[in-house]
Amino acid sequence: MKPTEQLDKAFESALRDRENFIKFVKEFTYEQASWKPPDSEWSIMENIEHTLLVDVFFRETAMETLNHAKKTGNWITELENNDKMTLEALRNREQGFIHSPAFLLPKGRNDVKQMIKELYPSKMAIHESFILFRSKDLSLLIPKPYNLTYGPLNMYERIYYSGIHDYLHQEQMERVIVQKDFIKI
Repeated sequence: MKPTEQLDKAFESALRDRENFIKFVKEFTYEQASWKPPDSEWSIMENIEHTLLVDVFFRETAMETLNHAKKTGNWITELENNDKMTLEALRNREQGFIHSPAFLLPKGRNDVKQMIKELYPSKMAIHESFILFRSKDLSLLIPKPYNLTYGPLNMYERIYYSGIHDYLHQEQMERVIVQKDFIKI
């Protein structure tokens, strides 16, 4: 498959997951979105904020990696260990629970409607960042840092995973809304 096709296919998957995520969260009232589950799960609002923070982090780390590769002409990341989880395993949550680093934890934004409006443009900003690199083979380029549990996902896999991340957080929110104390409308 050509690099342009690989990139397009990865973003098609990530955007489909983001569209499903948006469709899911836009149906909730402020009261529902801000309801905090008693079992330390995140609220819907916290999931949305975290997702936006992860988008910024992914875009920044991807651009650092891409710009470094462009500057050096080296599009291959040398690794001691290439063991990684498959995208299917990640979507099936075989990695188990992963703690987010402090800088990706929700900070307490409460403008849920505004955050929902930011979700699609945020994912598209990632897409736009990659446009200049569409014709480059990114299959051997690994953005750093990478999660040791997931392993060294290449750029295409990281794009796919950005959608899987949305899917996993939607799944978490689905657990929240079935709790007996969740505010029903």
